[in-house]
Amino acid sequence: MLANYKDRLRYRFDNVMSKGLRASIMLLLIVSFAVVILLASIVLILDIKPEGYSDLGYFEAMWMSLMRTLDPGTMGEDRGWSFRILMLI
Repeated sequence: MLANYKDRLRYRFDNVMSKGLRASIMLLLIVSFAVVILLASIVLILDIKPEGYSDLGYFEAMWMSLMRTLDPGTMGEDRGWSFRILMLI
């Protein structure tokens, strides 16, 4: 059953990739947005925040995660190792 599921997933992935550059870019956009949402959720659930932030809301955590996804150089100003490691992931 698991092999069948993996084959179906591969088949769908291959179909998306065969549709050209636009489909590949959309897939990358979806994956990036999913990573941003996941990291923002982890930041809030584990209460990990950079030093100097007393209250970090969900949208602020999403924004911080998005900025680190788009521009990794943003991490240069971060303080606190737990936040740095999470954003590095």
